[in-house]
Amino acid sequence: MSILLGCILFLSIMYYLSNFIWKINIVTEKYVSPYEIRSQLKEYGVKAGIKKNYLDVHKLENKILKDNDNVTWVKARIDGVNLNLEISENQAPPKIYKEETLSELAANKDGEIVRVYTISGTPVVKEGDMIKKGDLLVKAEQGKEGGTYPVHAIGDIIAKTFYEEELEVPYKIKNRKRTGKKLKKFILI
Repeated sequence: MSILLGCILFLSIMYYLSNFIWKINIVTEKYVSPYEIRSQLKEYGVKAGIKKNYLDVHKLENKILKDNDNVTWVKARIDGVNLNLEISENQAPPKIYKEETLSELAANKDGEIVRVYTISGTPVVKEGDMIKKGDLLVKAEQGKEGGTYPVHAIGDIIAKTFYEEELEVPYKIKNRKRTGKKLKKFILI
């Protein structure tokens, strides 16, 4: 009889405790930290130990969206005794280069071209070319022979350079001498 009573008591306690939220899982992306969201949840009165009946996840989603400018989407769901929050953040728009003066890329050292990477502009050099300081590498125009248009030249040119420098590097030598002392360790079991 006592075993049956114990099982019934155990099941009723488990059922009662399953009506509460015991863990809050927050998944964010880069810039919004889970700590910020957790502190906002505490301001709303949402914390571990709150009863599931008192929590409306749709209102919680709207509050988080309204109070955070960096958040674009929130998904709040109750899964068993867990409250799961997934948060998507705003993404910064791409950088747009808008300059009045067109610029070309020129070499700042002598060398041999290894690789040419251009985002915009027309490369003037190719792999294996020898260049001198000040030589033009990428022209500020793009397109084919008849239909070229001016652009801001952007790219990376990798070259082997031939420069020598002399530096005096101080160094320290660590001398070790035998002292004859021994280190002994004893372990009692």
